[in-house]
Amino acid sequence: MSESYEQDFAPPPPIWRQFTDENVKKGVTPKPPDPLTEEEYTIYGETFSVNYKLEPLSETGNTQLYDSTPGKEIEELKKLNHSLLMLFYELIDIILKSPEKFKSKISDMETVVINFSHLINSLRSKQARNFLIITMEKQVKRRQKAMKKIDEIISESKKTIKKRLEECGQESKK
Repeated sequence: MSESYEQDFAPPPPIWRQFTDENVKKGVTPKPPDPLTEEEYTIYGETFSVNYKLEPLSETGNTQLYDSTPGKEIEELKKLNHSLLMLFYELIDIILKSPEKFKSKISDMETVVINFSHLINSLRSKQARNFLIITMEKQVKRRQKAMKKIDEIISESKKTIKKRLEECGQESKK
């Protein structure tokens, strides 16, 4: 019996076979690809822009429900979450009382979810920046710790050498 399935990821390009231990030691591995020179690229059938910019909701034909003032994103996310919960409760109430009127609430919920997603996506660059800051701070701490250990080892080595030299000096006087 043959089974058909879809792969989650495409198989790696055949070039990976050139990265053997021997080739890596010899330095005979393929060069990395050239930087992108075009404004767009395609991966898995989707076209992406090199200079990605999140479009405003108004340009996508949706209503913006949140205040886009910088620094108020968390507060606005909480408001949108509360609105979504209230709309859900209203939807349940409508379904119980008059099921034929539920479509307007679904539309309202869809608008809130789109706004929620848009606001979260607008925070992606800040998230990436903060991740890099945290990663670099960890690297600095790790390197400072290593430097401290090296300094301690050097200090101990100097003491040991000094002690040995003194011992040698006393033995030669005897």
